[in-house]
Amino acid sequence: MNILKKILFEKKVEDSNILDQSIMNPETGRKVKVKSALGYDDGSAVKKKAKALVKKLNGKGEEVKVAKNKINKEFSAEMAKKFPGTKFGIPEGLTIRDIIINKNYNQDNKDKVFAYKVPMINGKGQKEIKTVYTERYHQLQSHKKWARIEKVISQVKNIQEKSIKLIDSKDAKTNQSAAIINILEKTGLRVGSEDKTDTGNVGIRTLKKRDIKIKGDVISFDFIGKSNHQNESEITDKKLAKYLQKQIFNKDSEDRVFPDASYSNVVNLLKNITDKSLGMKIKDLRTIKACESTIKTLNDKSILPPPLAKNPKERSKQIKEKLAITFKRASDVLNNSPNMSKTSYIHPKLIYDWLDKLGVKVVDTKGIYDLTYKENASIMKKIIKESEFNYDKKIDPKEYEGIEENQNCLSDDEEEPEIFEIPEWFFDNEITFEIK
Repeated sequence: MNILKKILFEKKVEDSNILDQSIMNPETGRKVKVKSALGYDDGSAVKKKAKALVKKLNGKGEEVKVAKNKINKEFSAEMAKKFPGTKFGIPEGLTIRDIIINKNYNQDNKDKVFAYKVPMINGKGQKEIKTVYTERYHQLQSHKKWARIEKVISQVKNIQEKSIKLIDSKDAKTNQSAAIINILEKTGLRVGSEDKTDTGNVGIRTLKKRDIKIKGDVISFDFIGKSNHQNESEITDKKLAKYLQKQIFNKDSEDRVFPDASYSNVVNLLKNITDKSLGMKIKDLRTIKACESTIKTLNDKSILPPPLAKNPKERSKQIKEKLAITFKRASDVLNNSPNMSKTSYIHPKLIYDWLDKLGVKVVDTKGIYDLTYKENASIMKKIIKESEFNYDKKIDPKEYEGIEENQNCLSDDEEEPEIFEIPEWFFDNEITFEIK
């Protein structure tokens, strides 16, 4: 049996169309494909409903199961040893023959993009090839992205000004794309790159009327987003609220708020209202929101430290607790997990700058970590300094009308890996901090 089929099915279904049928999830009221529902927890109502449908339509009463892609820990550890710096959970059922190895990879030349590729079944039950990038590639992408972030920070106020004015455009693609960008900048919510998903999960661009509540100038968002995370956010903006009221007027609860704005429309408009030479990406706005949240929390004196405890153990506990709160608050803004915010959206520079401001240094009693950080230039002031933002009051909405479709636009999930160089000591509970 083909290895991908082996991963996907434990028993074969003769009529594959059964798996592509959509059923209603009683717990959420949203539609989900049968093949996705079969991967839900055993106690979930939608999985029971999917299993019953398969038994009925398959005609043989056979139960169809979607494998959970259990991890082969020994094989994964073996591959991590063979390719230092790579960490990936390889599913059971795979052998070295199923892995696509980069023949040009070697430890002396770690600039190669990937180490190996693994056949997988994603959360939608679809076949895909997962690329495991080299450690060096992640480092290069990290430097590249943060260098870009430092440059595009100056564009934030321009984006606010231009996007809110462009919602007055008579061109539907333009005003809807502008509203999406404005909401993203204010909330940090995901854009929503896919028009249809098996799970019914959405982003700003794919919001439905039911996902938005407007009371006066206050706009509340509440919907199921990527990875089944409950996304909640609230903003106050008189002009945007008035615009959204018009967008949802006379629409049914299941109707899209922004039906005319494609993902490429949004991407292209962002390029048009920012300095093209900076190469700003949609995701950069989420990263900036995470950094703003991080700086705000680290500078919040109501959460200790400062002042620092004199007792070393208590001092270390203070710092670690504040870092944990920092990661949690950033994840609340982005509607993802604290670990995701820590490893993909918060740059270590912010943490090192804060520790330096506290007057402490990291102490490795085990002697196993590299505690140096080559690019420890302070960027905290740059992110929060209002005077560095550029304002552009003169804007003609017609200039941005008639956005062309761009089939080559990368979706949220296709952009470069967002992994910063999080120091290993971040994850070590035994690390301590000494006063300089």
